[in-house]
Amino acid sequence: MSTQKIVVLTIDVGNTTTKMAVFSDNLCLHSKRINELNVALLKRWIRQYDVKAISYSASGNDVEEIIEYIENFDNHIFLSSLSPMPIEIAYKTPETLGKDRIAAVLGAYALFPKQHIVVIDLGTCITYEVLSSDGIYIGGNIAPGMQMRLQSMHDYTARLPLVEFELVTNWIGQSTNDAIKNGAILGTQMEIESFIGRVKKFLGSDPQKLDDVQLILTGGDGAFMYNALEENLQTKIHLEPQLIHIGLNALMQYNL
Repeated sequence: MSTQKIVVLTIDVGNTTTKMAVFSDNLCLHSKRINELNVALLKRWIRQYDVKAISYSASGNDVEEIIEYIENFDNHIFLSSLSPMPIEIAYKTPETLGKDRIAAVLGAYALFPKQHIVVIDLGTCITYEVLSSDGIYIGGNIAPGMQMRLQSMHDYTARLPLVEFELVTNWIGQSTNDAIKNGAILGTQMEIESFIGRVKKFLGSDPQKLDDVQLILTGGDGAFMYNALEENLQTKIHLEPQLIHIGLNALMQYNL
């Protein structure tokens, strides 16, 4: 593994948008979310930032011309469960494991090596990932995201309204709107807190001492849930919106 500092372009192709970031060593120089990636834009970023390596992950659909261009780039890697990486994947069906989930765990390991870690990605779906201090990705869970829960209650019932995505102050709903919000949003918070407690018990940690497990939130709704979780758990929670890109950069640095 090389320790040479080179500029790495990380690309995360999602279902609706693509996120790109540029790293020099472990420092993120620039990041942007775009609706559609094309070769012209890719070349512009490479030229502008003097990119020497590309680390690519696609949870959404690949674009053939993008793949072809990256394949002809000198230093590149396409993330998969078979990629050489600094962690061990103990998932029973690694070929089905979402690439964004792998990248998030790699990012967590880069930030907190040799520590127990829980990664919670709050997006369209909520993914829970567990990484032990010996660098083994144990697995995780997938649940509906908060906005999906609100939308589903409206779509699959005759009378429940579609309510706004916001917190309420009373944990017992005293109107139908507040009851729905609490069920979807406060219910998610309780789910997260319960999951963390179960992980700590599984890893043999003291359930009254949360500091021996690093808790990382990411995803579009991570910031929304951050304050409530940190206040209720009374422990440090790390909010890292760029976790997937940190993981993609770490993957490339490991393979240089």
